[in-house]
Amino acid sequence: MKALAGNRATAITNSQALTGLGGVGKTQLAVEYAYVACESKTFALVWFVRAEEESLLVADLAELGEQMGLATRATERPEAARDALRFLKSLAEPWLLVYDNAVSPATVRPWRAEGANGRVLLTTRARGGWAGVAAELSVDVFDLETATRFLLEKTGRDDEDGARAVANRLGGHALALSQAAAFVSQTGRSFGEYLAGLDADGRLLEQPAGEADYELAVTIVVAQSRAAAEERASSARAVLEVISYLDPERIPLTLLE
Repeated sequence: MKALAGNRATAITNSQALTGLGGVGKTQLAVEYAYVACESKTFALVWFVRAEEESLLVADLAELGEQMGLATRATERPEAARDALRFLKSLAEPWLLVYDNAVSPATVRPWRAEGANGRVLLTTRARGGWAGVAAELSVDVFDLETATRFLLEKTGRDDEDGARAVANRLGGHALALSQAAAFVSQTGRSFGEYLAGLDADGRLLEQPAGEADYELAVTIVVAQSRAAAEERASSARAVLEVISYLDPERIPLTLLE
């Protein structure tokens, strides 16, 4: 969070790209920063943009234009998006724009928001190539001690050795650790029992190294959590399969209930 405070001296330092592996917490960090900024009234306007596809990016910027009364539903999406960007550039009050999950600098560059009072955060897996668009800030996996504390705090356990063993086995990957913490908390099993389940799978390396290994680690721990959910509710797999097709921002809680 301290690194995100940044230096507001130039347009580039006002734009930061949080880069790193999938699931290390880039989006969560950006969202937390946005919430803290809202609570402290740092920005008069905060807007979140889905940037994994240009069509989604344009649609979300266009919606901003509509919300600000600059365009209507009848306005072409690209024009409404450009109206929103022009509005931000001229805005006297401070504002924050978050481009989430940007695929590459080329996707964002034509729709880059600028303004003396503006701040832009991007989250992306793409490392490098952001020169002229945003200052790059790497978000890495947790170190061993941080990962151990995370597991202990999330589970309320005091088995430091067990937590450290799980943290080491999962390589400090935030998403894998959060899944492990939820599994241990909800099943009541020990860290040792959790590790035994990972050993039984046989595919996970002693410690992940590299993006493919981390993706495998996340896949395995999610599968283990899904199996535990099925033990408690036979319909869990079917519900999760349906959810996998839905927009994660718009899943109705009544479906889960």
